[in-house]
This record gives sequence, C-alpha cells and structure tokens, in this order.
Amino acid sequence: MKATISVILLVVAIHVASAQGAGIGIKGGLNFPGMDALGEDPTQVTASAVDKSSGFHLGFFARVRLAKIGIQPEVLYSFTSIEFGARDLLTATDYNVEQKLGYLTVPIILKWYTVAGINLQAGPQFGFILDGDQTSDITGAKTTTQIKDGLNGTDIGLNLGAGIDLPFGLDIHGRYILGITDVNDVPGTEASRNSMFQVSLGYAFVDIGR
Repeated sequence: MKATISVILLVVAIHVASAQGAGIGIKGGLNFPGMDALGEDPTQVTASAVDKSSGFHLGFFARVRLAKIGIQPEVLYSFTSIEFGARDLLTATDYNVEQKLGYLTVPIILKWYTVAGINLQAGPQFGFILDGDQTSDITGAKTTTQIKDGLNGTDIGLNLGAGIDLPFGLDIHGRYILGITDVNDVPGTEASRNSMFQVSLGYAFVDIGR
C-alpha cells in the first residue's frame, strides 16, 4: 500500500513539475439563456418563444496547463431570468411569464492551446438546482410561485467554446452550453433543457508560469 501511494505521489509530482502554467482565480460574466416553460400543466398552458432572457455567473476556477493541453475545473453560481408569452387553453387568456432559476454549476473544461494563448474549450458541466420561482402576469395581476420542486435536482450539459489567456492573469472566453438532460420533473410535461451562451472574464490571483 505504501509503495502504491508513493508511486501515485511521484506521478502527480512529475505532472506538476512539468506543468507550463497553473493558476487559481475568480471569474464572472453574462448568461444568455433559452429554454421552454417549466412546471406547467401541458393541458392548460402553451409557451411561445422566449421574449427576453438574461443572467449572470460568478465563482472560482483552477487551471493547470501541460504543453498545449490544459484542464480547468470551476465552481460557479449561475442565475437566469427568462420571460415569454403563454396562453391558458381553457380560458384563451394570453399572459406573460418570468422564470428565475439559480444553479450551482461545476464545469470541467479541457483547453487546447493554439498560438498566443488562444484556446479551444470543451467539457461536461454538472448543475445542482438551488432556487427557482415563476411569476405570471395576467392583466396586471402578478402571482409568484415556487417551481424548484418541479425541477430535477441535477442538470448535465456540454460546454463548447473558445478563449484567450491574457497578461496579468486575465482571460476572456465565450461558451455555448448545450443542455443534455431533461430538467423537468413533472409527469406529463414536455422535456426542457437548459442551454445558453456565456461570456466570461477571469482573473487568476495565483498565476504560475504562464
């Protein structure tokens, strides 16, 4: 057992020693989501296309680079607000809906470096629902309900994007997050998936060997 642990520690030490760059930092940016209605009774409500969407993300990242390959795990709080039109099929009433969702997300990003710090990015993302509510505005009367219980606790997506590592520990990147799993947990509802564009700015307050 001691010999096995020693070998593992030696391998880790060799990889760390051969790393061309490593860093720990903070990042934040904007979300541009798109998603269908959540937690609605499909016999009563139909949703139109998204009218307005916005959001933000904020958190921490760690980065290790080996030659042209890097890995960057992150822990982020991600918030989205989505507004769309809906119709009650029983009363033929049109109204507006706004959904606000908060997730703890854990992207694990593989980065392939080309030239001058420019890199292509891809990797899975694991999300965990923290809060969710929905406000319906029918002829000026607003009603807010919690929809967290109607959502799956976990959400899996795929990140695809590109970025550039800048001097002074800064980096800028953009990603498209493709939702893979159904976030609805209400029987009889259509599948809905979280998908969005993200634009981020990061700053490594610990930055070694970039």
